[in-house]
Parts: sequence; structure tokens; C-alpha cells
Amino acid sequence: MADGAWGSRTRRRFYIDLRHCNHAPSAALAQRKGGPCYMHKDAAVTSSLYPHLFATLGDAVERLPDDLAKALETTLGTTMGAQADEGITLLGCLQRIRHVEAADGQPWPGKGRKQGHGIAMARIDRANAGLTLLLELLHAIERVRVDGDEGQQVGDDVREGLLLACRGLAEYVDLQLHPV
Repeated sequence: MADGAWGSRTRRRFYIDLRHCNHAPSAALAQRKGGPCYMHKDAAVTSSLYPHLFATLGDAVERLPDDLAKALETTLGTTMGAQADEGITLLGCLQRIRHVEAADGQPWPGKGRKQGHGIAMARIDRANAGLTLLLELLHAIERVRVDGDEGQQVGDDVREGLLLACRGLAEYVDLQLHPV
């Protein structure tokens, strides 16, 4: 009973999903009692076993075979270690974004604040940066519309899309500042 009623803990990482079978099992799998046809990995286990791969692919890591995931994780880990001193890397940026960084790429300063407040402030900062960019783009589009060549102008649908994006970001900032 040391392993529990369901077997050892290492075996609990996988479960069998027979609904996805569209072929007859191989001879090796057919000999096993209840041989698995299609195996899924637990997301929590996957993110802890393959942190670099999980930062790159997200939940798609669960669908990779273990031997491929191990090889990719080793490669990414080596690459991350080698590039740690080189400055900004794609994987490093992805990991920092997941750890609540503001629009300038730096973590939100959390002097005496709760983590939830820091997350909300970083989201507001990113949305505000996006809103500023969209408004600057709209301003440039308007200048080209009034003073520029006709070939450089964008259509009404593009301008309306940008305005709707601005509205959406402004509403998002409002929701972050005044939660329902």
C-alpha cells in the first residue's frame, strides 16, 4: 500500500483515453492488460518537467511524445544557458511576460503591493502602451488622408477597425481599474 490504491505515483502521470483510437493496437500493446492506445500527459506535470518547452509551446507540450519532449527540453535548456549572458532572447522574453512584466519589459515594481495588484497594473500598462500606439497610428493615418498621396491612404474599414481596437483597449483598462 506504499504506492497507494491506484499504483505508483509515476504511473499516475498518464491516463488512457480509448476514444481516440482509430487503429488496431500493435502486438506489443495488445499483449499488455488494457494496453494504452493514446496517452495524455498531465499539464501540471508537463510544465514542471519541461519548463523551457512549456514556455515556448504552452499546452501543446502535452501532445508530444516523452522522448521528443526530453530531447527538445535539453536543447532549449542548453540554448538558454548559453544565451543567458547574451541579453534578450525569445524564450527569456516569453518567460518574463508570463511573470507579469510591464510595457517596458521590466517587472512591475511591487514595493509593498500584493501580487494581484502588480498583475493588474502591468496589464493596464501594457494596454495603455497599445492604446497609445493605436492612437498615434490613427493620427498618422489622418494626416496622410488630409495631406498625403491617395496611394498612401488606408480605407475606411481599416480606420474603423483601429477605432474599435482603441475602444476595446480603453474598456479593458476601465475594467482593470474598476472591477465589476
